[in-house]
Amino acid sequence: MSYMDLAFFIVNSVPTILMAPLIGTWSDKHGRKGPLLYTMCGFLLYAVFQLGAVLTYEFINIYYWLFAAELLVGLTGGIGSMLGTSLTIVTDDCRHKLQP
Repeated sequence: MSYMDLAFFIVNSVPTILMAPLIGTWSDKHGRKGPLLYTMCGFLLYAVFQLGAVLTYEFINIYYWLFAAELLVGLTGGIGSMLGTSLTIVTDDCRHKLQP
């Protein structure tokens, strides 16, 4: 593992650790759709930043794009928030259908 991989991991993980509980609380109070869309938009923007890194690698250092992309995903909750919200939606739906 290189130092850049470690830096990307830290830039992504620290904001995710801070944002995931906030997104979970938001999801509990105001419904599941908003937090799920929020995290999915974060991943969409992550893909756009990755594309920007690929298209401008000759002119701009790609690490700026990659750090920004990782930070953005971290600030939107990361994969943990997206999967957690998705599984919560499935659980809520199954409980609703299984009740007599």
